[in-house]
Parts: sequence; structure tokens; C-alpha cells
Amino acid sequence: MCDFKTYLNNLHMETGIDFELCWESGKVIYKSSDIIKEIISYEIILGNSKANLYVEIKDNDCAPLLKFTIENKYRELARYKQNILAKLLDGEDFVLEEIQGELPFIYKNNNMLLLKLKNNYKEALNIIENLYTKEEVFSFVYENYIVIIGNFDELIEHAEGIKSSIEMELYCNCTISMTKNITDECSLRKAYKEAKEAIYLGEVFSLNNRILSYDDLFLERLAYNIDSRIKDDILKKISKILQKFDGEMINTIEEFVRCNLNISETAKILYIHRNTLIYRLDKIQKETGYDIRIFKNAALFAIALLFWKEKNKK
Repeated sequence: MCDFKTYLNNLHMETGIDFELCWESGKVIYKSSDIIKEIISYEIILGNSKANLYVEIKDNDCAPLLKFTIENKYRELARYKQNILAKLLDGEDFVLEEIQGELPFIYKNNNMLLLKLKNNYKEALNIIENLYTKEEVFSFVYENYIVIIGNFDELIEHAEGIKSSIEMELYCNCTISMTKNITDECSLRKAYKEAKEAIYLGEVFSLNNRILSYDDLFLERLAYNIDSRIKDDILKKISKILQKFDGEMINTIEEFVRCNLNISETAKILYIHRNTLIYRLDKIQKETGYDIRIFKNAALFAIALLFWKEKNKK
């Protein structure tokens, strides 16, 4: 199946009609001629995004049919690509030449962003498509997620920008997970599986950070897969201690471990004075006998806290 720009060029050649198609932002999708006289414009819908179709006044009678034909073809091509991607994610086999012809972008060392919301998927997808009208970014809804595939130089910045845009415009929480190094259909499946697991672990352990990276969740992955008998044994030793702490102290422990036991960095993230943090760490040591400034103690507390959260989540 031909790509969209090839189709537009064939449409121009077959009909003899000069036209220009641009995204709402002004980015040109296709232009049949550098010289189009006395034009008239029509709003056109491509997927979830708006575009403008420009034709000459002399071809005005043909414009509605041209508009319908282009919109219909765009939907057909998008559905075809989405079906191939969905089947790839399901683990179905495809002829390699077909994938390379229809989905060449998955061989360009791309990244994947996986979004989970409670609702508003169509509206969120529209926001994403409007954010990336100039880049080669493919986004679609699959299972209970929005999948975004693209070559993002600064992956975290893109995730933060998408999250901020969706939450500001739709007034809903959005969780995003990130995976890297998509170079073929096998790594595409692996990236999707890991991104789903990152979101799941975030829910199980009630992680505050709503932008998650599978590679950064090693401790959570380890804690989740530890034998339940070992979990129960550790919880017996430390759950009573954790129950003594309020949310502020629990958050202090979490951020201190997340910042690799760095006092200055933790104080900055918690918006407290360095001396206030030291006071809290001293208090934890006094009440528990564990100084979490020592790595072994901090590791024990971090893992026990994950077990505790997992148990209370059930």
C-alpha cells in the first residue's frame, strides 16, 4: 500500500487538479505546484487533527469530492498501519518486506512512550497529534494505552511536555512510561511489554513519579519478584516501625533513597533546609535503630517499604 504523499501525488496526476494540503500549523503536507492562482480553502480532518486544503477557484466544484477522498484515504492508511502495529504487539508474524514497507520508522532506533489515563483517550490522542505535526511520530490507542513511537532526542522532556499538555487541557491525571532502542519488530514488542510493566509496578508500589522508566525500576522489579515468604519475614521485622511514621517521614525515606542518599539533593526536592532533613534522619535512627545514611540500612528500608506498599495495595 502506498504512503500518503505518494497517494496525493497520484491523485493530482489522475485528476489534473492542483491543490495544496497543510496542517493547521501551516506545515505543508503536499503541494502539487508552486503556482496556484486564486485559491479557496477548506477545512479537512486527518485522523484527530485539522488541516487545510487549498484549491483554485476554478476547481471549486470538485473540492468537496477531493476533500472526502483525501480524508477517507488518510483514515484507511492510518487504520492499516495501526492494524499491523497491533498485530505485531500481539506477537503475530508478518512478512518482513511488508513491515519494512509500511512501518519503516520502527527501524530508526526509536523510543516508545506509553500513556495511561482513566478516560479521554480520543481527546488526549488529538493533543498528542497536534504537538507533533512537524515530526515523524506515530501515535494510536491500543488496549488501555496510548502508544507513541518516535525518535526523541530528550525523551524525559518530551514525556513531561505531553503529560503537562494533557493534564492542563483535560484536567486528568496521566501516567507515562518510557522505553528506548526500538530497531525492529522484536524490540518493538519488548519495549511495549517493558513499558506496560513499568506502569503496573508504579500502580502496585504507589510510586509518586508519574513518568516512569523501566530501566530505573530495578529495585521495584526485584521486590515484586521476591518470594512471598521472604517478603512476609521482612515485613514482620519492620512493618511496626513503618506504621509509626506519618506520610512526611515515609516520603523523606523514599526521596532520600531515590536521590542515592544525597542529603543536599533530597533537601532540594523536598523543599526543606538541609538541617531539617538531617534532623529527620536522626529521628529515624533514634526510633528504629537504623541509620539510613548507611547503604545497607537504606536498602533494607527501601525494599521493606515496597513490600509494605504492595501488601496495603491489595
